[in-house]
Amino acid sequence: MRVENFEARLDMDEYIKNYVDVPKFLAACKECPYYGVTWACPPFDFDPIEFLKKYKSVVIYCRKYIFEEEEGDYDDLDFQVFFYKCRAELAQELYIKEKEQPGSVGLLGGACDICGLGNCARQQGKPCRFPQYMRHNLESLGGDVMKLSKDLFDIEPVWPKNGKMPFMVFVTGLLRP
Repeated sequence: MRVENFEARLDMDEYIKNYVDVPKFLAACKECPYYGVTWACPPFDFDPIEFLKKYKSVVIYCRKYIFEEEEGDYDDLDFQVFFYKCRAELAQELYIKEKEQPGSVGLLGGACDICGLGNCARQQGKPCRFPQYMRHNLESLGGDVMKLSKDLFDIEPVWPKNGKMPFMVFVTGLLRP
């Protein structure tokens, strides 16, 4: 497997204008089993656009895992294990970037799994157990990951076909003050 990394910085106004569509992604979030189940997912008690506007810019990171021919086979379990392993690595990298840039906040992909999938305190009406680690994902705040990937990095994410996946793309972000 080969790994390629990309990054691009956008002013927040440009990001919101060109890559954020809260109603579109909120509708998609409502179809997800994690909607209203984790604190990282909508519905929120804040306006995502106002939340984003508190920051001056966003750095978009893209990591592309390119599988060799024999590595491209997968099943759903393999995919999920790989996805959450990569997500955990990316989260650690974002936590480091946040420490290097005080006031910044990372944005991950996928549902929060800090407490283990399905174990979020939100389900019991309690506050987040680990707010220092919980991060929203780009889509939950209206970000269009597919468009970001294509426009900024010329990478069109692909979906598995016939049990084959040539590569996997993760897009994360860092909101900067």
